[in-house]
Amino acid sequence: MNEKIYYNIKEISSILGICYHKALTFVKYSGLKYNKIGNTYLVYKNDFYEFMENNREINLKEAEYNACIGTHTKKKFKK
Repeated sequence: MNEKIYYNIKEISSILGICYHKALTFVKYSGLKYNKIGNTYLVYKNDFYEFMENNREINLKEAEYNACIGTHTKKKFKK
């Protein structure tokens, strides 16, 4: 029987040698195919390696910036 092997974010972060937050940002905003079950993101092993082979240069700072555009607002100070 041929079982599919999936990686979670923690495994991807250890493979890439980056922190959990950057790995999560990478998976969500890089165009990589993933499945979300509850709060768990799963990436099929073959899709991950195929994506990494086809996209050798990935700008994590740009992906992180695009992910955070809507979350940062200016603080309003009371006079």
